[in-house]
Amino acid sequence: MTWLRKYWGYLVTGFLVVLGFLFGVTLRRRASPSPAPVKEQEEARVAQETVKALEKREGEKAAAVTEHAEQVAAEVKAEQAVVDHLQEDPEALNQFLKDVGRKAKEP
Repeated sequence: MTWLRKYWGYLVTGFLVVLGFLFGVTLRRRASPSPAPVKEQEEARVAQETVKALEKREGEKAAAVTEHAEQVAAEVKAEQAVVDHLQEDPEALNQFLKDVGRKAKEP
């Protein structure tokens, strides 16, 4: 019992230090925001940006397809006009065929 009377101050100090440490840890847990809502907000923002980017890409893709279809239609129309002209004029058809033959023979 004499040891307890002699060192009681050290025991109380150690006990207070342990309590202080536990109180500090508990206080930090309460003070720091939970990472889950922040993470969910970030995921929602990234998902919205991804959807916007995909919609933009699909719009650009559709515009490119439409532009290509218009170009092909214009070329087909121009070729059809040439074909109609060649069918009406035998001299032009003959000249066209000679030109094609010359181009085929060139290396």
